[in-house]
Order: sequence, then C-alpha cells, then structure tokens
Amino acid sequence: MKFIKMQAAGNDYIYVVGGEEKEDYPALSQKYSDRRFGIGGDGIITVSPSTVADAKMRIFNADGSEGLTCGNGVRCAAYLAQKYLGVKGDKISVNTLSGTTYSVVETLSPSSAFVTADFCSPHPFASGEILAAEYLKAGLYIDKRDIFGINTGNLHVVCFSGISVDELRDFTEKIPLLQGKVNAETVRETDGGILAEVSERGSGKTLSCGSGAVASAYSYFLRSGDAGGEVAVFMPGGELGVKISGGRAFLSGTVQEVFKGETV
Repeated sequence: MKFIKMQAAGNDYIYVVGGEEKEDYPALSQKYSDRRFGIGGDGIITVSPSTVADAKMRIFNADGSEGLTCGNGVRCAAYLAQKYLGVKGDKISVNTLSGTTYSVVETLSPSSAFVTADFCSPHPFASGEILAAEYLKAGLYIDKRDIFGINTGNLHVVCFSGISVDELRDFTEKIPLLQGKVNAETVRETDGGILAEVSERGSGKTLSCGSGAVASAYSYFLRSGDAGGEVAVFMPGGELGVKISGGRAFLSGTVQEVFKGETV
C-alpha cells in the first residue's frame, strides 16, 4: 500500500490517494496507526475520484471504526486532490459521509498549503440542561451553562468547566446518550483565543481536531451570546482559525506532507 503521511496542527493521518477500494482499511488502520509498530497516525484516510465532487474521502479511525467527516482531513484531502488527482483550480470539493465540503487551497511550498474549508453549519444536538443532567446521573457535576452538545458533521461534547479532557471522556462513556458516539473537548479562554483539548471517538487524545475546533469555537460564541465571529483555536498540536458567519463555519490552517512510503 502506497501512502502519504500528512499533518494539520498535529492531527496526522496516513493518506491513500487514488482509491484502492478493495483494501481492508479498518484492519489496516488498526495495524498501521500504531506509533511504535506501524507508520503512526490518528488513522487512515482515503482520497479518490468522485462522481459527485472533485474527490471523495473516507476516514478510518485508529481503532478501525469509520468516521463521518474530519475538518483537518478534508483540508488535507483537498490539497491532495489538487496535487495528485489532477483536480484543477483552487476551490476543491470533497465528498464525505457527512456531505460535500468546499475548500480553497493556497499553495505555500511544494509540500504544504494554507487551506480554508467551508466546513459545515454547526448546530446543537442536545441542550446544556439535558447534558448537565446526564453527567450528574453519571456522577459528575457540570453547570448547564458550561456544557454544549454540537453537531459539526461529527458529534461533540464541549465543556468549559475546568475538568480535564480525560475526566470528561471517562464520564462521557458512562452516559448511554453519548457512549461511543461523540468526541469530547475541554475549552478555556485565553489571550488571543481559546485553548481546546480533544479526545476523539475511535482515536483517543489527538493533538488537534478540525471538527472539534469548530465545535469549540461555536460553543464559545454561544456561551458569549454572540451570533458568530472569528477566533483562534489553540490545540496541543498548533493553531486553527475558525470563522462563524451566516450560520456557516469556516476552518483554516496549514496542511503539510510529512513523508511518503509503501508498506511491505
């Protein structure tokens, strides 16, 4: 299997470009995502030609489960479609299980680009009141004003209470409404933006998450009483920019090829 390793704010995936659809990607993702005995990554993403967009993308988490969408992944896929699939122009459409995303690719170097995705229309899937009650049943108190359930193509629980992302994930897995279905983020405000940490369904703690950055930013604006705006989201792997305008979320940042290879 030929692959390209890419990262966006530390969110790194093993990309297979061109569509080897007969491969057992769930098994391969479990094998090659291992950082000591494999290639290392948060999972495998395939990028191949599409009949409904410039390219299509499938996401396989490190545990082999299939994801719906990925903010950093779709930006990397747009870059790869332009560079390796011969897609023309700077505006690239990528189809995922959550729908089609449009990205603008600005080349920075032969191995990197600044990519902005018109990512989604974020919206709540559960109220703070419902979520706070569910966490309290599981044994964790969170003020209803500090907890948000946001759908950004993936489901996210975003918490501003000051607990760790590990603790939030542990309690999330005790709640039937959320168990195995959501990513978890803890967020706090800082000078120049917000700090967010993430634990992704199927991959665990990652250095960043594009859909999680959007969910965190959207929750930040909801909590502040704002209809939208722009905010820098600082994650352990780097900075992502999120703009909420007209009900749409735009996600931006650098994507980078790290290396290419072929499995034996």
